Amino acid sequence: MDTNNLQQRYPVLLDFLIQTGYKKDALRLSKKVIRFVLSDGKREDIKSYEDLFHYEVSVLGFKPEEGRYHSLKSHFGMIWDFDVNGRFPQGVGSSRGFMSEPSKYDQLPDEFRHIIDNHINVCRNAGKTDKTVHTEHNAGIAFFFHAKERGANCLAEITPSMLYSFFSDGERQLRGRSFCHLVKKVLESASDSQPHESARLLKLLPHIKDKHKLYDYLSIEESRKIFKCLKDGSTPLSKLERAVGWILYFWGMRGTDIGRMKFSNLDWKHERIHINQSKTGVPLMVPINAAIGNAIFDYITLERPAVERDTVFVRSSRPHNEFAELGGVIIKVFKVAGIRADGETKGVRTMRHHLVRYMLKSGIDCATVSSIVGHKDGKSLVPYVDADTEHLRECAISVEPYPVNPKIFAL
Repeated sequence: MDTNNLQQRYPVLLDFLIQTGYKKDALRLSKKVIRFVLSDGKREDIKSYEDLFHYEVSVLGFKPEEGRYHSLKSHFGMIWDFDVNGRFPQGVGSSRGFMSEPSKYDQLPDEFRHIIDNHINVCRNAGKTDKTVHTEHNAGIAFFFHAKERGANCLAEITPSMLYSFFSDGERQLRGRSFCHLVKKVLESASDSQPHESARLLKLLPHIKDKHKLYDYLSIEESRKIFKCLKDGSTPLSKLERAVGWILYFWGMRGTDIGRMKFSNLDWKHERIHINQSKTGVPLMVPINAAIGNAIFDYITLERPAVERDTVFVRSSRPHNEFAELGGVIIKVFKVAGIRADGETKGVRTMRHHLVRYMLKSGIDCATVSSIVGHKDGKSLVPYVDADTEHLRECAISVEPYPVNPKIFAL
C-alpha cells in the first residue's frame, strides 16, 4: 500500500481539522488512523485501505455491531477520502464511497443510466429546483432498478407486470400517486430518444387515487401554551430554539428555508425578510415583527458561534455547519410548553398547518394566505379546508326531516 502521499500531506489535514474546530475525540481517532496507515500500511499483505481496516479491527477485536467499529470506519473513510481523492472532510462520516456497495444507479444498465442522466439535464434546462431534480432522479433510479432486478435491461424489456409490481404487490399499495407522477416525468424525458417505448409505458402507468390524511393542527389551548412558552424568557429554551419557534409560529416557514436563511435575506431597515423558497423556487417576502426580530437578533449577538458562514442558523457543535435538524427544536418547544407529551404528532409541519388554519378561520382570503406561506398553487389550500370541521359544519344539511328508526342503532 502506497503511503507516501499521506506521509507528506497529513500535517495539512490535521491543521485543517484543528482550524475547523473538530472535537478532541475526532482528532484523537484521526491521528490514530493516520498512524495505522503510516505503520501497518507498509505490511506486504496490506494492499488497500479496505485491507488495512479489516486488519486493524481484527487486531482490536471490534465487531460490526459495535459503535466503535463504525466510528473507526468513518474515520478511515475520512482519511481515505483525503489521501486518495484529495478532499477535505466536512464532518466525520461526510466521505462517501469507502467500503460502500455500488449504488443502485451504478448497477443500472447503460440505457437506464442514459435516461436518468438525460432527465437531469431536461429538469435543469426547465429551471426546476435542485430538490425537485433530486426527487425525480431518485424515483427514476428506484423504478429502473426494480425493472432491472426482474430482468429488464432496456425500456423495451419492461413488461406490464414489472411496472405494476413496482406500485403494488397484489395485496397492498406500495407507492402512491405522487411517486407515480415522478416516474411519469422521468419516462416523459425519454420520449425524444425512444418515443414508442416511452409512450407505451406512460399508457401503462396506473391511475392511483390521491390519498391524504387530514392535516394535524394545534388546538386553541396548545397554541396559547406555545405562545406563552416562547414569550417567557425564563423558560429553558436556547436563543436558537426561541427564534426558530417564533418563525414557525408567525410565518409557518418550511424547515429547509429556515435552515438555509442567509444574512442577506434579512432586511432590517425595512423590517422584512425575502427568500427564494427551496421547494417551489417562488420568491417569498414577509414582515419581521418584534418577536421574531428580537429573537433573531438575540441569537446572532448572544449565542451564535463566531464563524464565517452566510447562513443565520448554524450548529452549536463543531464544525459549525448549516443547521438543518429543526425537528428536534420544535419537539423541545412542545416539551417546554407542556403539550403533546403522549406521543401525538409533533413537528415543523404541525406549526405550518396551524398558521394556515388560523388565517383561514379568521376570514383572511385565500390569495393572502397563499402569499404568506409561499404556496405556488392555490390548490395547496384544499387539504386545509377539508380539515376545517367548524366551517364544514355550516355547509351540512340537517337530517331532521329524515328520521331514522331507533331499531337501526340497536343492531
